[in-house]
Amino acid sequence: MAVIPVKLNEREVRNLDTLVESGIFKSRNEAIRVLVSEGVRDRLQALFSGQTEGISEVIGFMVKRAMREKGAIRIISRITPSELIAEGRDRF
Repeated sequence: MAVIPVKLNEREVRNLDTLVESGIFKSRNEAIRVLVSEGVRDRLQALFSGQTEGISEVIGFMVKRAMREKGAIRIISRITPSELIAEGRDRF
């Protein structure tokens, strides 16, 4: 495991202490480790499962609209879908 220093504001520390005092976690360290792990996992799942978190605002808007209207989204591009996907892969 790596050790990573983290700065938290007083409210965040109080919230951690509340979780520890309530018995949900044994220590601040455990709380931070679990919450960071879950947060990273959730963000990665959102990024790769088509949810709108982590996606540009324009694409997010389009996905939300399509979900609300249950309709198709028409995307006009100068490059092919394969090229669009390859561009996205190059960013990660």
